[in-house]
Amino acid sequence: MTPYEADDTPTQRAYNTAHRVTRVLVEQTIGVLKRRWGILAGCVRARNMDRCCRQIVACVILHNFGIDYGNDILSHFFILKYCCIVM
Repeated sequence: MTPYEADDTPTQRAYNTAHRVTRVLVEQTIGVLKRRWGILAGCVRARNMDRCCRQIVACVILHNFGIDYGNDILSHFFILKYCCIVM
């Protein structure tokens, strides 16, 4: 979906405003996810789109889990998981 080039009517102006606001929110959200999960920075250059999509979904789920239950719990989970794997 693209914005109207010439927003002559109130409906077109409202659409362009909603489009602009939504785009900014989506771009900010992607930025937050890429800063938090470095693996997503390489997804753009990935050849396997299925794997890339699964990585994005996993990062979003973990991000939301961290928001809902606290980042300390998320960090503790990873420490326990990796300690168990190493042992």
